[in-house]
Amino acid sequence: MSGLPPHIAQVICGHKAISTTMNYKAVYPTEAIEAHRAFIARRRALRPSEEYRTPTNEEWDAFLSVVP
Repeated sequence: MSGLPPHIAQVICGHKAISTTMNYKAVYPTEAIEAHRAFIARRRALRPSEEYRTPTNEEWDAFLSVVP
C-alpha cells in the first residue's frame, strides 16, 4: 500500500483480473481512495503548477471539438 492504485499494480503484475491483485491485501474503499489521493498529490508535486490551472474558454472549446 505505497499509494500505487490497485489497477496499476494489476498491470505491473500481469494479472488479467483485478480480483487477483486484490487478494494480496484486503483493500477497503476508504483506504483505496486515500491511497489514490496521496498518489495524485505526489504526482502533482512533481509537475509544474501551471498544468493545473483552469483552461481558457478557447482551450476548452478546442478540447470539446475533438472529444468524440
